[in-house]
Amino acid sequence: MPDVFLHQFSVEQMQQIGVITDALLALDRIKVQEFVMERCQTAGIMNALDVLIVPALVSIGKAWEEGNVSLSQVYMSSRICEDVIHKFLPQASESEQSGPKLGIAVLADHHMLGKRIVTTVLKASGFNVIDYGQVAEGNSLARLAKKDRLDILFISTLMLHAVQEVKKVRLQRDCTEGAFKIVVGGAPYLMDHALWREVGADAMAHSAAETIILIQKLKQEAAI
Repeated sequence: MPDVFLHQFSVEQMQQIGVITDALLALDRIKVQEFVMERCQTAGIMNALDVLIVPALVSIGKAWEEGNVSLSQVYMSSRICEDVIHKFLPQASESEQSGPKLGIAVLADHHMLGKRIVTTVLKASGFNVIDYGQVAEGNSLARLAKKDRLDILFISTLMLHAVQEVKKVRLQRDCTEGAFKIVVGGAPYLMDHALWREVGADAMAHSAAETIILIQKLKQEAAI
């Protein structure tokens, strides 16, 4: 299923993804940083995320599922990307802004890179976001979203088993009057484009930049 996602890239882009993937697996932090910096200078940080970092992590996740890399390599690759991207993402705005009440969490997972990227993009775009960090299971996350009266809850997952917890969030959500919307993102949904519907999410974000578009769409649909 990752091939469906990776096949959207050109031959030249796949070569670049291969270079950064090899550097990540070799734990060559300097090479990764130089490669991302070069991409940022020519095409911008969001392009570097969507065309280099995300597909490289998806590729490494596929290699792990096939038994070709270790879980520690998956973890270290994620940490290196997190550190490198943090150097290039714009600083979050601290100014108060109006708009829907947003929350974000990593659910049943330990990989924080996707959440950090989305949180930074949302804040840099003027949205206030409640960051729940890492939440172990869906019922707890749903209770937090209810307590804070969220309009939209963003859920990030990297490992396939974690997506099952999203179903619990949906079941709890459906018992709530004025329920919040659920937006999911992460490698499992990039691998299987129907998965977000199966777990009961209201939308899926293919990239950090797409979250801004989804907020506007959900605002119109729900009159938030």
